[in-house]
Amino acid sequence: LHVTLKNNGAGNATGAVGLLGTTDTYITITQDYSTYPTITALGGTAVSSNAYAFSVSPACPAYHQAAFSLLVTADGGYTDTVAFTLTIGQMAEGFETGDFTAMPWQMSGSLPWTITTSSPYEGVDCARSGAIGNSVNSTMAVTTTVLTPGTITFHYRVSSESGWDYLRFLDNGVEKGKWSGEVSWTEASYAVTAGSHTFTWRYSKDGSGTGGSDCAWVDLIVFPQLSSVPVITTSTLPDWTAGYPLSQQLSSSGGTGPKTWTDKNGDLAGTGLSLSAAGLLSGTASTGGTISFTARVVDSLGASDEQLLNLAMNAALAIAPDTLPDGIAGQPYSQTLTANGGTGTKSWTDQGGELAGTGLTLSADGVLSGTVATAQMISFSARVQDGIGASAVKPYTLTMAAAYICGDANGDENINVGDAVFIISYVFRGGLAPDPMVSADANGDGTVNIGDAVYLISYIFRSGPPPTCE
Repeated sequence: LHVTLKNNGAGNATGAVGLLGTTDTYITITQDYSTYPTITALGGTAVSSNAYAFSVSPACPAYHQAAFSLLVTADGGYTDTVAFTLTIGQMAEGFETGDFTAMPWQMSGSLPWTITTSSPYEGVDCARSGAIGNSVNSTMAVTTTVLTPGTITFHYRVSSESGWDYLRFLDNGVEKGKWSGEVSWTEASYAVTAGSHTFTWRYSKDGSGTGGSDCAWVDLIVFPQLSSVPVITTSTLPDWTAGYPLSQQLSSSGGTGPKTWTDKNGDLAGTGLSLSAAGLLSGTASTGGTISFTARVVDSLGASDEQLLNLAMNAALAIAPDTLPDGIAGQPYSQTLTANGGTGTKSWTDQGGELAGTGLTLSADGVLSGTVATAQMISFSARVQDGIGASAVKPYTLTMAAAYICGDANGDENINVGDAVFIISYVFRGGLAPDPMVSADANGDGTVNIGDAVYLISYIFRSGPPPTCE
């Protein structure tokens, strides 16, 4: 900390010494003494020859107002005490990171602002407008939330065509100041209300001409008190399905500057999920169950928040049954498929459309139904998808057998003399009727009579023609 003294008296001040003190419990002064060069009369100034130094307790809250006193003595018996306060944790952007990552800066216009080490106001780096041509601009802006009314202060330098090419500062789109020509480092300060603000620095050129270095510089932006500690606004996570990739962005409000996320206790280790520094919860869990972890977010001032989050991980989808029963051609068929596991509503489809033309369809609720006209083997793949997009597929094959065997009058699935006897019993003795009746019409004449029994005996014992039911 360097302190500047101003001499309003009529005589030069020599032998000036300053002793820094504080009663603030968060502050420990480590260098309290400095001399000053001669301060000339009537408004002369001088900066402390040495830097005062102090440390701040980690327990000190952000934006704490620390009170200091400076006991000043000089030759001739002069003595005075100057009181002042410093805001601890005040957000200042001096671009000393060497880039624009300390704040959520947004660039627009023809070319972005850049970081330069050429003649900064303080430190090593400052921001410089882009090397643009005529009739365009180079703009940098930052949007943040101001917690209480205050002041934004920054230093600027301009080297441009005077009266034509300007550096402009805007607050929420309202121009607060503009400068052109040759302007050395100068401090600007503007009152700011509480609430959301977009602070904009824009170097713009007219349609022709250049002057000087044709650019502007900005350094040491001191913001008013920004939004307080960050607050994690994500309180719940959606149910999910094991085996399906998860990508869920956690969110927070408040805080200052960039925020960094961590899995505080490492509870996600081994789950297949991880939490990125940007707050993205992602990965693929292999098993079902409840996954609990503590998300922690820290802003650029060290303020933080934590939130215990629970994620219900449902088991992976599994289709049942393993096999389907065969059916009979010409007869209605219905079988319901089920799916265990998954999340939310499940929907079924015939993957690849393989059931088309078979007489069977698979409904969205998993019912396989219809009537197959002819005996055949049917293969298809059933696919089920849950409410988040996870899916499972199972291939099935089923046989649609003929509705009857021509000549198998007694329905024992064989053609033998028993079928001839069955027909004779039916025709002459009032025995049971063949089911279906057409299965006993062995000679294909459209009726069931003794001729069908004779036809079967000829087929069985005399190598006659096979049954031809119609």
